[in-house]
Amino acid sequence: MAYILTSWAASRVLSGHPDDDLTHWVTKAKVRPMIAIATMGSVLHGIATDTRYSANQRSRMSLVAQEALRDIHEDTGDRLLRAEFDIRAAEILAEILNIEEGQDVLSELDLIPAAIAIQHNHTLIVGHEIEAWENFAGEIAPETGSLTLMTFAPS
Repeated sequence: MAYILTSWAASRVLSGHPDDDLTHWVTKAKVRPMIAIATMGSVLHGIATDTRYSANQRSRMSLVAQEALRDIHEDTGDRLLRAEFDIRAAEILAEILNIEEGQDVLSELDLIPAAIAIQHNHTLIVGHEIEAWENFAGEIAPETGSLTLMTFAPS
C-alpha cells in the first residue's frame, strides 16, 4: 500500500514530534509516504505564516522542510518519496476541481496529492477537515476513480 500526504500531514511528519500519532505511525510501520513537490510549497508557506510557532520554531521547521524538499526533488531522502504529477493526474485534478463539496475549506493545493492518489490508488493521509475530505471523496464520480483516506486526529 502506498500513502501520499496532504500539506497538513506533511507538516506533522516533518515536525518529527515522537508523541504525534502520525509521526509515530510512519516511524513504527516504517512507511515512506509520498509527497508532491507542490505540497511542499504549501508546507513552506504554512511554516512562514503560522503564528502558533515562535520565530525559532519557524526557523528550525523551515530548515527541516528545505532539506526534505531537496531530498524529495533529488529523490534521495529516507523519509519521504516524491509523488509525480503527470498528465493523467492533471486530468483528474481538472475533474475534481469541479466538486463543490468541501471547496470552502479544502486547499486547492491539497487536491494535487488527491488527484495523484486517485490515479494510482494510493491512500491520502488527512487530519485537517476530516469530514470535508470524507464528503469530498464521496462526491468523486466513479469513472474518475475513488479516493481512499487514512485519517489522523489533529494534534
